Amino acid sequence: MKVGFERVATEGSFAVHPLELSPGSGRVEAELIAGRIADNGAKGVFFLPSRVSEEACRQDEWFLAGCRRVGLPVVLLDRNLRGVDRPLEYDLVASDHFDGGLRCTEHLLGLGRKNVACVIASPTSTHTDRLAGYLSALQKVSNGYSPRVVRVPEHLDAREAYPWIADELVRIGVDGVICYQDYVAVGVMLELFRRGLNVPRDVAVVGCDDLPIGQSFALGVSSYSYPSEAIARTALRVIANRIAHPNDPLAKVVLAGRLVVRDSTVTG
Repeated sequence: MKVGFERVATEGSFAVHPLELSPGSGRVEAELIAGRIADNGAKGVFFLPSRVSEEACRQDEWFLAGCRRVGLPVVLLDRNLRGVDRPLEYDLVASDHFDGGLRCTEHLLGLGRKNVACVIASPTSTHTDRLAGYLSALQKVSNGYSPRVVRVPEHLDAREAYPWIADELVRIGVDGVICYQDYVAVGVMLELFRRGLNVPRDVAVVGCDDLPIGQSFALGVSSYSYPSEAIARTALRVIANRIAHPNDPLAKVVLAGRLVVRDSTVTG
């Protein structure tokens, strides 16, 4: 996301001033940060909500409450605030995660995979939308494939999560899997290799976001790309409209990426 904004900023239409909330910031500090941003002349805030924990979500809410108090318009990036079926409270510009889940699933089914799993973790719109796309693709198949949803326990860190996911995939006997990020896809692939399975012969693996790590090894990761520059340009238009028309209905704009096929699903 940051890269997308930095690239668009070189076109000269706006300046980027990155801000990261310090972990553990309390309510007063988080709300004061919004005031300082307004005092420095900012006209609006683009905000990527945390998906990590309920504590981080509370911090997000405190900061956004501060933005509301000082009259700073906010456009959320890529996902709504954390929570299952959470109502939208701010404008949102995101990658089309439903389309991502749909296209990745259709790709694996088109390769003849019979037991495709979808790995999700946090209760955020990115994961639920991707899961919805996955379920939609399965529903369209006349063979009636059964959903295989792997929900990663949130208390696990990455070193614990990757082997846990691999064990679950082996246990339920999948031959294809969609991971919620390319880092996860690479970690799962390594764990599958450790268990004597071949990628993609035994298990085809797809990631999401088309991050550089997916192209860093001889075995490239198939992935649904992330339209970061398009999101940045669209978010600029959305916040300009919010500034000009503060009482307009909330806007939610989703932008499609594309499926990038590499060695983790197709050999040769």
